[in-house]
Amino acid sequence: MNRDEIIDATRAFIRSELLHDEAASLGPDEPLLSGGIITSFDLVSLTVFLERRFGVKVPDAKVSRDFLDTLDQIAALVLSLQGSEPVGSATMAEPPSNRYLPSFRRRPLLVLATALLLMIGFDRAVGALVEDRATLDRIEAPDHRRMSYVYQSYERALWRHDLAMTPKGPDEIRIVFQGDSGTYGSYLEADEACPAVLGRLLAAQEPRARVYNVSYFGQTFVKDAEMLEVALPRRPDLVVVSLCSTHLSRERQRDWWLTPPTTIVYNRPLFTRFLEELPPGVDRGKLDELAAVLARSEKTHGMDLLHRVERWSAIARNQLFLRSCVVSIGTPSFLEPVMRARNGWLDPKSCRYLHGKTTADVVKDQPYTLDEGSLALLEAVIDRARAADAEVALFWEPEPRIQGSPPSRIPWNEAGWSAARRAVQGVVDRKGVLLVDGLDLLGQDEFLDSERHWTAEGNAKIGELLAEKLAPLVAKLAKEHR
Repeated sequence: MNRDEIIDATRAFIRSELLHDEAASLGPDEPLLSGGIITSFDLVSLTVFLERRFGVKVPDAKVSRDFLDTLDQIAALVLSLQGSEPVGSATMAEPPSNRYLPSFRRRPLLVLATALLLMIGFDRAVGALVEDRATLDRIEAPDHRRMSYVYQSYERALWRHDLAMTPKGPDEIRIVFQGDSGTYGSYLEADEACPAVLGRLLAAQEPRARVYNVSYFGQTFVKDAEMLEVALPRRPDLVVVSLCSTHLSRERQRDWWLTPPTTIVYNRPLFTRFLEELPPGVDRGKLDELAAVLARSEKTHGMDLLHRVERWSAIARNQLFLRSCVVSIGTPSFLEPVMRARNGWLDPKSCRYLHGKTTADVVKDQPYTLDEGSLALLEAVIDRARAADAEVALFWEPEPRIQGSPPSRIPWNEAGWSAARRAVQGVVDRKGVLLVDGLDLLGQDEFLDSERHWTAEGNAKIGELLAEKLAPLVAKLAKEHR
């Protein structure tokens, strides 16, 4: 395209698009900008036209009256650009906004820094929003009497629990109940769980006594050590540690809790803090072995990366916010009533998995190997609590017995049960702690759909047994408070 063709095409564009006057006289050397025919705001439209019509790229430095004041200057600029930087006719010009915003190709470090600052700002803004309990309650209204299963971080879960929200009174006898999904009261209301029953019965005898249920699913003393570490700053006077045979089984601990990627014991920073706070004289040999197992599992499954992200990301720390986003996006609306069902055909209260079963109907006589690491950790939990001026009591949870002559417990054989009982009694004797033995307290009809959960009636019997056995210890603590 020659000079005259460029002038004619540009003149036509200015007449029709900028001046809206097809009869306007525009000579080749007539000043456009300096003569007031077009304004500086028209330069953007004129530049876009030149780039698209003639397949050139006009540099930012040349978008001025020095190069675009007359049709002659425009033609000269276009011919110059076509000769030095030819561009295919089909090439679309860069949008005008790109001249004023940095592009990754031209300023990569600036673009990356800007993106990082925006991400950090968004994270901090959301973090500030969800640091308010009222905001979180609107996302998911909790029962402040029990730990929320949403959180892997026990600190975050305890932050929304009565134990953290209620300052300890000068006369309060604070009792922290650590257990699993059974003592949590799975499938039951909070006031039906055995710690709630215990709290009501103790309060009737000693009004200053108050029980806090911080049970969380999973039968492992690793979890209990971590939970103790976040409970001790709340100054408990008595810590009740619930246990069952699974706590002491090497195979169950390894296969269920210590190595699977979804296990709740991936709170290794808390476990590390627990080990650091142990009083002098505690034998750490078996405990260091457990710490090494957790470290390998954490690295294998990428949980160590998650912990590093949580150190700086407020969004990553708040699992409730993340879960609410995932559920709201990934759960079809027609499934929500099914997920919320509690009292219909999905209600486990209506099921009795063990009812009417005999030893021939269920798995029995499984091999049992005592987990020496878990046993050592139970003793360390007792030592750690006492070092913080908290008394400790153990509660052996009810285990299911199956019909027969005589009725048999599951899942271990008699030799396995004997080994477990000897191990627990050895801890009781060595540490001088109270053991509330509820092992054979309940019958089949007082278990729910699994062998680890109890009916409301079963929880009531457990609460009564606990209140009876703990009452002298609570009375002793009350006397010391006077």
